[in-house]
Amino acid sequence: MRSNTKKFIDGFLRFGIVGGVIGAAFIAPKTTEMIPDILIRYLRTPTKEQEYKRLLRYMERQKLIETLSDNGEVTVKITEKGRKRLVKVDLDNMVVPTPKSWDKKWRLVMFDIPKVKQTQRLYFLEKLRMMGFYKMQASFWVHPFPCEEQVHVLCEAYGLRQYTSIATCEFHKYESKQLLRVFKYFLSISLPPKENSKIVKNNITCYKN
Repeated sequence: MRSNTKKFIDGFLRFGIVGGVIGAAFIAPKTTEMIPDILIRYLRTPTKEQEYKRLLRYMERQKLIETLSDNGEVTVKITEKGRKRLVKVDLDNMVVPTPKSWDKKWRLVMFDIPKVKQTQRLYFLEKLRMMGFYKMQASFWVHPFPCEEQVHVLCEAYGLRQYTSIATCEFHKYESKQLLRVFKYFLSISLPPKENSKIVKNNITCYKN
């Protein structure tokens, strides 16, 4: 399989998992403007719309996606096989990107996963650790940078979406001090030099928006 074809398929699956069910406008686009930017870069042929549709038919034959029809409305859903493929492609290499500057907010992942999902829970927690999350409590994990997309992909991959939520928040002074200590290295990279020096020197500076 060509490199661009693989990247298109993986990008489409990722787009579908994060965005949910894909509507007709993306299934049969009439112009290249209707093709998501994250996918069009992998369409190298002059007739991009035809190549796009051809790749969707290929994905359906491979049972990576499923076409659904309800009252004349056609949508595409990512199959279990498609999710498993994305797990193999994404999870080992998934990271939380470091922004140029920190918005001084925290991303809190909260979950209540039943015992029947214990294996998936262990994989989920291990991946949170690998991506740099900090465990505040057993079911509360925090990260300083935007990570909604990564968390959604993890939840879909392990079948935990209904048990997990993520919020952007601010903490009281005590919790902020604790988190600034934990994430000192990450924040020293993404803060402006003046604020960076405060964290490196004091280690407990609490910022307000």
